[in-house]
Amino acid sequence: MKSSVTASFSFGTKVTGAEYVFRPSGYAIIEDDHGRIAAAWTPKGLFLLGGGQDKGESLEATVAREAMEECGLEVCVQGYLGTAAEYLYAADEKTYYYKRCAFYRATVLKDHGGGEEDHELVWLPREEEIPDFRHESHRWAVDRFSGRSPIDSERNEG
Repeated sequence: MKSSVTASFSFGTKVTGAEYVFRPSGYAIIEDDHGRIAAAWTPKGLFLLGGGQDKGESLEATVAREAMEECGLEVCVQGYLGTAAEYLYAADEKTYYYKRCAFYRATVLKDHGGGEEDHELVWLPREEEIPDFRHESHRWAVDRFSGRSPIDSERNEG
């Protein structure tokens, strides 16, 4: 599986003069037996399970660690789906981030329950319109996985 990836698509607006912190990240597209996709509902919004890569960690290991930490899901990362870049500002941290988000297909091995107190595991029906994710790249990844977004077109990294 790929651990070092280049972004094929870009989201957000790069603010001229802002200093960005580079944040490689890994996220999971986890589908259950009913075709629903796992996401975490938090006070900040809706997110795919995943997050920032720790030093020395593969992106696949990031996905597995974050799914367990956030929602108590033990997952098996099965394959690379694509990568998107996203420029964003984290107001609570007063920090600009340039995120390189790698997305992977994963399956649940075991639901241990629990997870982060402010994260609620939700299962989103794939065939229905999915509510807005906090990050555009997450919407793109779900649309791509669901066949609603062309794989090699749409937006090129800018």
